[in-house]
Amino acid sequence: MAKHLSARDGVDVDLVDLWEHPLPLFDGPLPRTLRNYPTEDVARLGRRIDAADGFVLLTPEYNHGYSGALKNAMDHTFVQGHRKKVAFVGWGNVGAPGLSNNFDWSPSSLRWHRCVMQCTSCPI
Repeated sequence: MAKHLSARDGVDVDLVDLWEHPLPLFDGPLPRTLRNYPTEDVARLGRRIDAADGFVLLTPEYNHGYSGALKNAMDHTFVQGHRKKVAFVGWGNVGAPGLSNNFDWSPSSLRWHRCVMQCTSCPI
């Protein structure tokens, strides 16, 4: 996905893997308006999200929803992700209908401009 998007004129891609950002479990009040981050890992992710014009989120469906790691990252970067354009690509053994339903309502508090795509086999 990153390689394909990078080939387009005017598109800079910053591939963010949450595995590279060991975030503590979010336990603070929303939103983090002052960007007072609990750790440097959260601050580093926050700066990357802040710099983006939009996102393409690739995530598998877990128990009819997205992963706890993604939800945790969304909570930590609430302010940085606010009002950004986002596309969701979800996959699972029957597509990602539960994921799609979750993304229909949960990012609305972020006021994300969103679209959702489902697939049963993502060649990533």
